[in-house]
Amino acid sequence: MAISNILEDRKKNRLLDVQNLSAYLTTADGTVKAVDRVSFTIDQGEIMAVVGESGSGKTMMISSIMNMIPSHLLQKLEGSVMFQGEKLFTLSEKKMREIRGNGMAMVFQNAMTALDPSYTIGSQLMELLREKKGLSSQAAKKRSLELLSQVGMPAPEKMFSSYAHRLSGGLRQRAVIAMALSCEPSLIIADEPTTALDPTVQLQIIELFEKINKETGTAILLITHDFGVVARLAQKVAVMYAGQIVEQGSLEELLQSPAHPYTRSLLACIPSTQWIFSGKEKQKLVQIEGAPPSLAHLPPGCHFADRCPEVEAICRKEKPEMVKISHTAEVRCWKRG
Repeated sequence: MAISNILEDRKKNRLLDVQNLSAYLTTADGTVKAVDRVSFTIDQGEIMAVVGESGSGKTMMISSIMNMIPSHLLQKLEGSVMFQGEKLFTLSEKKMREIRGNGMAMVFQNAMTALDPSYTIGSQLMELLREKKGLSSQAAKKRSLELLSQVGMPAPEKMFSSYAHRLSGGLRQRAVIAMALSCEPSLIIADEPTTALDPTVQLQIIELFEKINKETGTAILLITHDFGVVARLAQKVAVMYAGQIVEQGSLEELLQSPAHPYTRSLLACIPSTQWIFSGKEKQKLVQIEGAPPSLAHLPPGCHFADRCPEVEAICRKEKPEMVKISHTAEVRCWKRG
């Protein structure tokens, strides 16, 4: 097949197209660029992960895409966000509310903040279905029970009548995922969905996302700092640091041949369990020295320069741009792998 035909097919399957997205915020330290020229795409049915340390800009990037930054903080949004062929930044707030839920839905890190403790899980699901899908009370209850069953809730009837504070963390997260699925979105944005859960429950939630993706074809944008979750779920990965994407590409490329020193440092921080079975002395955990820079006082060159073990003179003076290093991979680094 000709390259032009392949590119045309990809455009037809394009679900989310983010180009040069920047978000300027008003803070006590002045104006900061919390999101800095971020670009990526997600196709229909694709799972993409965005990984980075806390404070790297992952959640702010999501808020920018969904136009959910509080007005008293947001000074300016730049760039383009296309979702299902619509330019989101040109839409009215009413139209954006329709897209949030019907087109794209959020799964938050802390399920308790996403659920109202005053109402049962079932009543919250029914309210969503009546408001967003126009269902009758009877139809909304039937669909709510189906959703609770779909996300693996034990005894859906009992869960339907339960309050959030009576459920375990894993069951609350399943309830939030059921709410996200209620309007049959094309894209689920999951912001650190497994962080507050124990390892066994984390695996169950990961498997649930896999099941949803395979059975419904729903695309997933996964925000995380856990490379274990990334390796299990994602097809492609973007690495964020200080508001910028510093590397992105397929999962295989990024894990096998990471091109940015920050990506290599993150991967080096993953503890190895080989010493447990080898009888050797326990290995010391690797950590990235230093701390991310303040967005109000960024260095003149590469944002990672002060922490980079491979830093050179040019890194401290000039900002690197994103450069393609393969058909699917890009990196923001002077050394370029």
